Amino acid sequence: MLIHYLKIAWRNLWKNKIFSAINIIGLTTGLTCCLLMVLYIQHELSYDRFQKNGDRIVRMIMAYSVNGTVNKGNYTSTKVMPSFIRNFPEVETGVRMVQAKTIVKYDDKLFTEKDFLYADSTFFRMFSFKILKGNPDKVLEAPKMVVVTKSTAKKYFGNENPVGKILKIGSKQLDFLVTGVTEDCPSNSQIKYDFLASFSTLGVSQENTYWEANYTTYLLLKDINSIASLQQKIGPFMKKEMASIVTGNDYLTYELEPYTNIHLHSPYEGFEPNNSITYIYIVAAIAFLILLIACFTYINLSTARSMERAKEVGIRKVAGAFKKQIFWQFISESLIISVLALALSAIIATLILPGFNQLADRQLQILSLFTPAIAGVALLIIVCISLFAGSYPALILSGFQPIKVLKGSFKTSSSGLWLRKSLIVFQFIITVFLITSTFIIKSQLNYLQHKNLGYDRDHVLILPLDQKTNTILSTIKSEFKTNSNVLSVSRSVFDPTNIKGGYTMNRSDMPEKPYAVVANPIDEDFVRTAGIKIIAGSDLTEQDLKDVTPDSPKVYHFILNESAVKAMGWTTQEAVGQKIFLGEDRPGTVKGVVKDFHFASLHDPIKPLVLFPD
Repeated sequence: MLIHYLKIAWRNLWKNKIFSAINIIGLTTGLTCCLLMVLYIQHELSYDRFQKNGDRIVRMIMAYSVNGTVNKGNYTSTKVMPSFIRNFPEVETGVRMVQAKTIVKYDDKLFTEKDFLYADSTFFRMFSFKILKGNPDKVLEAPKMVVVTKSTAKKYFGNENPVGKILKIGSKQLDFLVTGVTEDCPSNSQIKYDFLASFSTLGVSQENTYWEANYTTYLLLKDINSIASLQQKIGPFMKKEMASIVTGNDYLTYELEPYTNIHLHSPYEGFEPNNSITYIYIVAAIAFLILLIACFTYINLSTARSMERAKEVGIRKVAGAFKKQIFWQFISESLIISVLALALSAIIATLILPGFNQLADRQLQILSLFTPAIAGVALLIIVCISLFAGSYPALILSGFQPIKVLKGSFKTSSSGLWLRKSLIVFQFIITVFLITSTFIIKSQLNYLQHKNLGYDRDHVLILPLDQKTNTILSTIKSEFKTNSNVLSVSRSVFDPTNIKGGYTMNRSDMPEKPYAVVANPIDEDFVRTAGIKIIAGSDLTEQDLKDVTPDSPKVYHFILNESAVKAMGWTTQEAVGQKIFLGEDRPGTVKGVVKDFHFASLHDPIKPLVLFPD
């Protein structure tokens, strides 16, 4: 009987090709958008779920207050991990990590690698990255050891076994021994690397201070339920640890951030930018609305056309068809259209997925759709569309009296008109909402693209420097300036878009009141090259840099932004010539004030900033 229904349904659809094509195209478009959005949502929600110990891993967030200014970030000193392992029985182990951008050479192959991580030897005890070659407990146990991913091994060594080979790394071309190979990092991992080198190589491990916070620390807890109890212990412990250093209302403590929550719920980025659960909800809502529009269009067309089929139903009922049979015939037609639309949408989604990946900056795989959960949702959508689109005409038409229909006395019911009008109104409401939202998003993007950030972002190129090139910087600058297209060349530790250096600053007449500031070591050409506007005082000179060389008395000249001047309690003009200290070992004078510029995300307020020669 089912095959009979499907045959009749197929004949009707084939007979009315234009109507069928409109319905299939509409549903296919909606389902294609939904499939791509579901792929994206599934990928984001699955972040770090492959980590077997993920529920027991926490990231350390440093929180400190200096003179009432509270700062937080995903950075710690190297002291935190060993200190917490010794003092808290809840902690099983930990790992310290830092990301680097470095040069890697093997034979005649030379590349600048940006996904280069340093990590403690406990890395593979904590994280579930599959190691293909090497002992996971020993591959990072000594300095100058490095593990590479499978694709990186292929890139440098071809089909040779990379274990035991020597890579030359960094500007000094230090010899690193390849001790292991891992699978490539999954795309849904917040920790991604091509090279994983031993943390001991850096020689930065110290347990004297909590302040040299330049590293990321993760802890592995013995029990998943111990996060809350451990968090309660950290405050009193740090208060005792910092008793002789931090006074008054100032403090330094740490917050525990569950590892699996970081990607969608943390305001602090890791080794890659985070997403937001709010955006996931927005994408899911858009997918649902698009699907509603496609479904309502289909239902409306099916309902309108069903009136034209009243005589067909009347003849079938005269011929002996039961109400149940007519009902399932309409459902079968809806089912065929829905299945065809789903199949076509899967094919189209596969074809346009590379472009969608580029747009979303992700590595989504179409095979992710063929999971039990996604297949179940797709089947549910098809059943719902088939029932909604087929039920109304089936129920109405199957209840007609054949004699009235065949005599031509059949009229469309007011309830049918009411349903169609309601669906059309609802469609227009959704469409207007989506179009309005599109214009709002476009306006936001236009604002971001044309916002005056306070520096020149159109004519400045940024090139990486290392220790080797830094020693011949004057020669490099001179060579660049021989090109008539180059107006200025400068060096700084951070570029204007992302300044992170954390320092304290205090007035010489108020040494007991330090302020937390962001600072950036620069040369005399930085302000001019970056296009930052000086509103008081003057720029740095070459002599200012000579005054802070190792053989000089080290008298600093500082440039402050407007926010730093305000924090110090001065007006813009008053600030010039004032004596301040940057940290404890950089006494100097304010030489100039620059207009505030955005050196971090636009979501963050502009913080006090100090530019100093180095």
